[in-house]
Amino acid sequence: MTRYFVGIGSNEKAVQNCAAMIRAVCSTFQSVCVSSVVRTPACGVDAPNYLNAVVSFEASLSLSELHRWCKALEKQLGRTRNRKGVCEADLDILEPGQVSEAFFQPLILQVQAFLEGTVSTVNLETVALQLDEQMRVGDAPCYFSQN
Repeated sequence: MTRYFVGIGSNEKAVQNCAAMIRAVCSTFQSVCVSSVVRTPACGVDAPNYLNAVVSFEASLSLSELHRWCKALEKQLGRTRNRKGVCEADLDILEPGQVSEAFFQPLILQVQAFLEGTVSTVNLETVALQLDEQMRVGDAPCYFSQN
């Protein structure tokens, strides 16, 4: 089993799409840790703000299999790549310590700390998402485990 970190983001129907991405990860993989969900500005383009988070889980998939799964989910959620700065769904496999997006770095650290039983905060605006009647994410890191 390999521990993966996946960054998620959306700025088109962001609440709906981020919730759908997190639900899909939680229903596909076991023992999922979800960072805070944060609002970040679109960089370099005139576009709506993004919602971003990091999910982490262990899986027996290869890196290429996980990449295909992520791209299939993006497509399922309506991802088109011809609209500059607008993104329905973005899932990127992240390598801790080698992440270029500044907003993902504290989210990865937050997830790592949470998994180790310690606390790490983020200094970005957090957004709460209600995934269903029992699952809420966003305010702080959380953990979901399938029985």
